[in-house]
Amino acid sequence: MTNKVHYTWERIDHLVHGIALELYQKEWVPDYIVGVIRGGAIPGVTLSHIMNKPFLPLDVRLRNNVASNAMGFQHFFDIAVHFPKETKVLYIDDINDTSETLQYIDDSMISNRSNLVFEYQFAMVLERMNAPRSALYVGEELTEKVTDGDPDAWIVFPWENQFNIPED
Repeated sequence: MTNKVHYTWERIDHLVHGIALELYQKEWVPDYIVGVIRGGAIPGVTLSHIMNKPFLPLDVRLRNNVASNAMGFQHFFDIAVHFPKETKVLYIDDINDTSETLQYIDDSMISNRSNLVFEYQFAMVLERMNAPRSALYVGEELTEKVTDGDPDAWIVFPWENQFNIPED
């Protein structure tokens, strides 16, 4: 059984605020915050409110070597094709485990580079220290200390909590 580490709303809020602070400190302030659905939706909306920047959703779900993004990239590309070259876009997701989402977005951007000329970076609320590649902005790196000695601990975000609703 894999160990579970539960994150609170307060902890996530703190980490997202930390990402905003780092963006300001490094003077890379995005024009758009793009939340990778599903896990990046809440951190993305939160960050867009903190930074007073527009939020856009990007529906990319990679499971079992299958990409489910029929609505995601097409909707985003329809908007992003009009971004001028100096536009800065920040993609944010909840966790970077395998880096597959980062790679998928990069590959999609590269294959559409003639139409999409803006600058972009990645932010992750949490990132495993053994992820194949790193996001530039990370709220917290998951070390064995953070995951109670289990490097493969399952992270439970507050929006994933299951509630037992009593029946009448």
